[in-house]
Amino acid sequence: MKEDSTEKLECSLEDCPWCDTTGDVEKNRRTYWGIVGLIVAVLLILLLVSIILK
Repeated sequence: MKEDSTEKLECSLEDCPWCDTTGDVEKNRRTYWGIVGLIVAVLLILLLVSIILK
């Protein structure tokens, strides 16, 4: 009976490969907001430079 439960556990992990991806999702979220922050910072720098050189 114990063998059946381990086989079911192994099967369920194979059927559900995305179950252990929470770390990847969190990493992707950090990367996304890091890129957004970088783009906003570059746009602000360009805005300030254009105001100063006006």
